[in-house]
Amino acid sequence: MMDDFLAKLAGIPGLVYVDAAAILRRAQVQRPVFHKTDFHWNDPAAFEVAREIVEQIRHKEGRAEPVWKHPLEIETKQFSGGIATFMPVFFPPSENGLFIKKSWTDPPDLSSFSKRGIYEYELHRKTPNGQLLPTMVVLGDSFFDGMTRSGLDIYFRSFYRVRWNGDLKISDSPPRCQRTRNTSSCSSSR
Repeated sequence: MMDDFLAKLAGIPGLVYVDAAAILRRAQVQRPVFHKTDFHWNDPAAFEVAREIVEQIRHKEGRAEPVWKHPLEIETKQFSGGIATFMPVFFPPSENGLFIKKSWTDPPDLSSFSKRGIYEYELHRKTPNGQLLPTMVVLGDSFFDGMTRSGLDIYFRSFYRVRWNGDLKISDSPPRCQRTRNTSSCSSSR
């Protein structure tokens, strides 16, 4: 059923999609992609998907050079995830979880805001340049957290994150963005 859905997506002209399952299958040849004590993917797996999203958007924008610049650096940390903490035991099991070591520097012209209207957070570049991708609006759940911990948001002029919590209404619209050849501007009703 999923293969049929992906085939239909591939047949839609102009649609950009990322097959996260295929990326995870490739990555799991080298390392685990999910935690043992939590149902989430680990941050290195999310990194691989985040990088592919950025590069697909870069390609759609007609840019020849890769945009994603920072390498994947992995570190292990003692971790006890959500599955472990809900077990009926006095001492939940833990694991040596795979995490990302930050291999990038946050841009100095980044301004951020938390919890404004429907947005969990927003990031804006004060001095957008031609290297940045257009504004991105994401509606995601806890699986997207690993992608933001991977540095995905630093590649966009503006980045808006809405967390899916079931309370979101269609009338809670994302920012309206207009784009000209070299600039973009967004406004939102907050």
